[in-house]
Amino acid sequence: MTNTTVCAYCASVIPTGAKTCPMCGADNKPDYLEEIVAPPPVVKPTPVQPLEPATVAEPVWEMPASEPLPALDRSAPPSASPARYIWILVGVVAVVLVCLCVAAVLIANLVFGV
Repeated sequence: MTNTTVCAYCASVIPTGAKTCPMCGADNKPDYLEEIVAPPPVVKPTPVQPLEPATVAEPVWEMPASEPLPALDRSAPPSASPARYIWILVGVVAVVLVCLCVAAVLIANLVFGV
């Protein structure tokens, strides 16, 4: 085994135990690397205990089995008032107008530099 090593910064041959390079002054063995190089302590995991089977809670409410479920009436579509359709139309028109105004402002800024 040799008593020399190569500097990582200037590639000159230096003694093995040197902390700094005599040629370039670089710190070849900085103190902060000793903490990083040391392996972290081994922590043994604790064994996991199996879970106990869960107890089933009683249902809060049950429908009596003698009563059948009510049938849904699917003969007519659900009715909506005409006022609801008018408000939806007003909302859509308002959104379109806002989008057009924003587009006009952006185009004016691009074309005229206002």
